[in-house]
Amino acid sequence: VGGNLVGFVGSDGTALAGLEQTQDSVLKGQDGSREYEIGADGLRIPVATDKLTPAQDGKTVKLTIDSDLQYFTQQAIQTQTDKYSAEWGIAIVMDAKSGNILAMADSNSVDPNDPGKTAAKDRGARAVTAAYEPGSVEKTITMAALIQEGKANPLSQYTIPPTYTVDGQTFADAFTHGTEQRTLAGILGYSMNTGTVMAGKALSPQQRYDWFTKFGIGQPVDIGLPGQALGVLHTPQEWDGRQQYTVLFGQGVTQSTLQTVRAYQAIANDGVMVQPRLIDAYVDQNGHTSSPQTSPPTQVVSKATAQQVQQMLESDVTEGEVKPAAIDGYRVGAKTGTSEAPREDGVPGYDGVTSSLIGMAPMEDPRYIVAVVIQRPKGDIFGIGNADVFRSVMSQTLHKYGVPPSTGTPAKLPQYAK
Repeated sequence: VGGNLVGFVGSDGTALAGLEQTQDSVLKGQDGSREYEIGADGLRIPVATDKLTPAQDGKTVKLTIDSDLQYFTQQAIQTQTDKYSAEWGIAIVMDAKSGNILAMADSNSVDPNDPGKTAAKDRGARAVTAAYEPGSVEKTITMAALIQEGKANPLSQYTIPPTYTVDGQTFADAFTHGTEQRTLAGILGYSMNTGTVMAGKALSPQQRYDWFTKFGIGQPVDIGLPGQALGVLHTPQEWDGRQQYTVLFGQGVTQSTLQTVRAYQAIANDGVMVQPRLIDAYVDQNGHTSSPQTSPPTQVVSKATAQQVQQMLESDVTEGEVKPAAIDGYRVGAKTGTSEAPREDGVPGYDGVTSSLIGMAPMEDPRYIVAVVIQRPKGDIFGIGNADVFRSVMSQTLHKYGVPPSTGTPAKLPQYAK
């Protein structure tokens, strides 16, 4: 349980992976010593120098991880990975108020007592080390930027043709449709690339870049694990004619799963981004505790903007295409994403897809975030979904922490303009 987070040591005691490696100086303590004088016969001289320096135990590193929830989440993501014969899978559970990571699970989890049984590529925490194009889960950031900049609101109306061309670049959607009258909520709810570009072009290239940066894309998110991937967010000056628009729907930009979760945490927490936390405290041999230093909270968008985006995410589930993520008795908001996975054999091009779903609950006051990602699943892309594992893990989380059933009326923003 949690092997990819805890890490392991070699046969010689060298820390080789995970928190064992990054926290080695804290964990290992200091050796003790004893110094005394001996005579020529090799016997100790009783009244001579006798100095004892006691050994000092290392500190205990206390994690934010809930071991029961971690175990459950590991089983869930392994089942999902096996179901679709995927290359790997990731699942994260975060407390949106504190930033505490309650579970961070990888498929093919390593056993720290026998790491050799797990392939080297599977021994790390991919939620931190793997950067990929996030796809349509990124549209949520675009919507937040549009609303915060006063360029649109959830009920803004757009006439969307079957394909949309701007600056010589043509964009299409994953489904075939005629000319439609859509709201901004409907663009997100049905994950329309065309509508996202149409609405998003109201933001200047610099504004697009600035908002992605404010939401932590391309920015470090150190939680104490090795191999952190920053991802790639090029500057507007580096974007070509197409990339300046594809970033709006999560292509032409790469990031880790944890970076994506951090962005959604800010939305769930009424616009306030907090430092994600994996290490809760250090406990010394006397039981004294100290907490690692964290970055101060930042107000990324206003509370009003965040709550409007929350309503859009909830409408994705009640009215849009993410209905399978619904959980009986609880109000849920969620977004799906699919992107092409680049080949890893040195040949240009793509090979398979990355499929993700990230959501939050309960929507009357979002408390928990669950993200699920699987890499290169096999099968029909339109038949692949992560809603089942999302429901399972989110339900377990809500029940584990005694969250009462939801109150209030679920958001049901219209997806089509009148």
